[in-house]
Amino acid sequence: MLINRMYLLVFMTLATPALAANLCQNADGTMSLQEQPCISSKVTEPLELLIRPRANSLALNNVETHTIAVAGVGEILLTVFSPWDFSVIQTSPETAPTASMVSKTNDEALSLQMTFLQNASGLAPSDRGVIDTVRQIGERYVAGSIEQNVSIRKLRTRIGNAFLANFSDQKYLNTAAPTGEYSSITVGLVAHPQFAVSVTILSNGMDSSAHNEALAVISSISFEPILTPDNPTIAPDT
Repeated sequence: MLINRMYLLVFMTLATPALAANLCQNADGTMSLQEQPCISSKVTEPLELLIRPRANSLALNNVETHTIAVAGVGEILLTVFSPWDFSVIQTSPETAPTASMVSKTNDEALSLQMTFLQNASGLAPSDRGVIDTVRQIGERYVAGSIEQNVSIRKLRTRIGNAFLANFSDQKYLNTAAPTGEYSSITVGLVAHPQFAVSVTILSNGMDSSAHNEALAVISSISFEPILTPDNPTIAPDT
């Protein structure tokens, strides 16, 4: 399962302090992370993803909040569109839960999976460290993609920045994906001092309304931590 294959890279990011690195543009236009300063002294920042307002104002209110319990962390809250099928996949209370969401409305097929992983270190990785991890995850999709590179984009969420990379399948360059299949995949990661969220979106393109709705759900993440005697007044979303 894709989410499971992402665990190792996510845990490597959480367990290891990020090395000093610069995201630089090479002479051939590709991007790379290096410890030395970029030759141009300019570090390329990811483009920011903006969520488009929903065209149907009635559907805007057609949402519900779901709670996902994460062992050692607390409760994660997600605002999800009501017509979506929502379920939580978790083999035991100690394992990382995956929120699985599927939309089949308005011919806009979508699958969104979000896996919540405890960050035992209590330290949030740097944005550069998260970008590097997403780049490593994305490399496996480059060869079969239309983009032929890993382009990182940033999405603001309630708990911090999400970094995402999208890949469009070459075989659907001039034709629509058949029912039950998707023409693009978006992978990414959101990092918080107490947990990380690995994200996979299957859709029929970044311009589809379903993909836009998936971004809205990701941006809605909020957090109610476990209160302890050592930290009894910690505030949500910190």
